[in-house]
Amino acid sequence: MSAIVPVDLREIRSALKSPENFDMAVTQISHAMLEKPQAPCGVRHLFYPGVYIRELTMLKGTFIVGLRHRIPLLNVMVKGRIRILSSDGSSCELSAPVMFYGKPDTRKVAYVLEEVTWLNVYETNERDVETLERIMFDMDEIPRPYLGLLPENDYPQMLKDIGCTEDQLRAESECEHDLCDFPNGPYKVKVGRSRIEGKGLIATADIAQGEVIAYARIGGRRTPAGRYTNHSGDPNATFVVHDGDVFLIALRDIDGCVGGIDGEEITVNYRHVPRAEQLT
Repeated sequence: MSAIVPVDLREIRSALKSPENFDMAVTQISHAMLEKPQAPCGVRHLFYPGVYIRELTMLKGTFIVGLRHRIPLLNVMVKGRIRILSSDGSSCELSAPVMFYGKPDTRKVAYVLEEVTWLNVYETNERDVETLERIMFDMDEIPRPYLGLLPENDYPQMLKDIGCTEDQLRAESECEHDLCDFPNGPYKVKVGRSRIEGKGLIATADIAQGEVIAYARIGGRRTPAGRYTNHSGDPNATFVVHDGDVFLIALRDIDGCVGGIDGEEITVNYRHVPRAEQLT
């Protein structure tokens, strides 16, 4: 959770008083922060063989409430300057470059003095971001407003237009024989809870109009972008075929995470999904 607010960390430190009061004070601060304008806090997910890297960008003037680490994690600050208060009562100012292992079961609050790029590095072959976040952090500690389902009236008409029943489309979507992971590299999206239906592809960092979001189909196999991108009559993305592969491209600017709250869901118009003959 993050908010751009004037903050005097001496006052915050006084309110925390001791490690015994830290969790209660942070919880109260977190609820108060929900009433403040939330700051952009983009997250990129970088996958390489045996390694997941979570890259967080924090803007100057942002007050941050961190998540409790469940496991030891390598922390790397590659850019910026930040003032941190920890649940053990310590306080420090860090200037990049900095690298250290964070202890499990600790929480931090911080004020960003200069824009920060912060990495959490975790050795794993897991590729599902929500699973990784649950392994690495206590995701239940920070209150997040439930945004509810988005109204979508175009779905029944779309089914008629493409000559498909809902059961047929669901069976095709949920078929697993042609699924694959994203290729290695950085991504600004994750598979998460959809406000439209079930799971969806969610932006975690800002995506510019015309930007390639991800492969949707590569080598004849569907990636998470091909599997989980939901339909909308007013989509923010589209599928584009190039050399037999399918790319997901942003039709407009798409907002990423703000204050720890997930960004926009990525959607396409199913009427324009490339058919098999277009991929050959």
